Amino acid sequence: RDVQRFRIRTLDAFFVELAQLFAGELGLAPGWQIADDVTARRARADAVTSALEEGESWNTAELLLDLERGETRRGVHASLLDAVERGHTLSCECEDDAWLQLSALAPLDEAALAAIDAEFARVSVPVTKAGKPAARWVDALEGVRKCIAERRWQDLFANGLGLKVLKGEEEFWSAPISPELAGLFNALMRHSAALEGAKLTRQNDATRILLRLFDREYRNAQREHGAVCFEDLPLAVAGCFALSRRLSLDEIAVRLDARIDHLLLDEFQDTSPAQWRVLAPLAEELAFDAGGQRSFFCVGDSKQSIYGWRSAEPRLLEGLPERLQLEPERLQMSWRSAKTVLDAVNRVFADISASAVFEHHVADLDAAVQFEQAFQLHEPRKLELSGSVRVHTTMGGDGALEQQRSTIDATTKRVREIREAAPGASIAVLLRRGRLAPAIVRKLR
Repeated sequence: RDVQRFRIRTLDAFFVELAQLFAGELGLAPGWQIADDVTARRARADAVTSALEEGESWNTAELLLDLERGETRRGVHASLLDAVERGHTLSCECEDDAWLQLSALAPLDEAALAAIDAEFARVSVPVTKAGKPAARWVDALEGVRKCIAERRWQDLFANGLGLKVLKGEEEFWSAPISPELAGLFNALMRHSAALEGAKLTRQNDATRILLRLFDREYRNAQREHGAVCFEDLPLAVAGCFALSRRLSLDEIAVRLDARIDHLLLDEFQDTSPAQWRVLAPLAEELAFDAGGQRSFFCVGDSKQSIYGWRSAEPRLLEGLPERLQLEPERLQMSWRSAKTVLDAVNRVFADISASAVFEHHVADLDAAVQFEQAFQLHEPRKLELSGSVRVHTTMGGDGALEQQRSTIDATTKRVREIREAAPGASIAVLLRRGRLAPAIVRKLR
């Protein structure tokens, strides 16, 4: 019924249409178009140049020192362009008070530092069995006082006695570390943290100023070029709708010349926060429709989120049931994959928090635990399907270039093996980054 009214499109196409319909509110130039890569880079470069010309409003030199952590190795323009490209999207998506969450401790004054140095000078050095001062302790304490005199706080805890205290150990070269000595180190540890906190606060403020200036000039540059970067459309539309206090479906329908009664979203795990800020009011209006004649439906799998580089946020999917008061239906039955493939998926994700990977990525462990708790085992619907799963690791060198070469060699070797065993098979090589593709293609030829 009314099939002609049924529209299927990508989210990107939907946002392009919204931008065309609300071009005036978005401040887009008449006849605007999607910017190509060259135009996009030029617009960003022009925006950074304009931001640099605002030297009376903020200290460019201090900003660069903070952004580069005291080491201005690159050109001014390149440093700022790199910083804004990393932070612009996040800046546009966060609230103003997000910049005010850092709170620095108060560092020690010179008198307090001098008193601590004097206490270290009076520390009783352990003696050897021969009754002589332990040389390791003498050297360590001299090194501590030198670090205090030269204000090298990170070096103080990089090794030796300071590192032992930092790790909570109670001995240094078989002699006990007294609570009083540990207290002196802890005081300097808090002092070092206070200095680092103050530095982070300066960096945070400098970045906030930079990104605000860049955003203003970037919008101006896009208007001058008459083009908008594809990835900026959701941010622009979301900002416009936020200023308009949540446009209703009826208001959007007037522009679309079509009423939205049902919204179906696929691959929801790849939705970005900016996209959701636009879609959420529409989804809520449909989900809470009192008449029951309208609906909201979405499908997603957080394991398949691959658009993190475009700000995709799979956690939006996890929060939908509570936000829209929906009863989720979990689909454990797979009609597509063979049992061998699903067994591999189950083996990886059912116990993912135990992976050795998190020994080097401790900050991500909580997310892995939450994911594991929500994971449900997959079952095959078609038991007759065949397949195999193999994991190959490469032993690359220490450098990134050697590791890439090792990966390329192993990949091309495996492709040739499959080709020889099954000449008619189709082979796909999936890469995390496209820069390796040309080298793999050349190697295969």
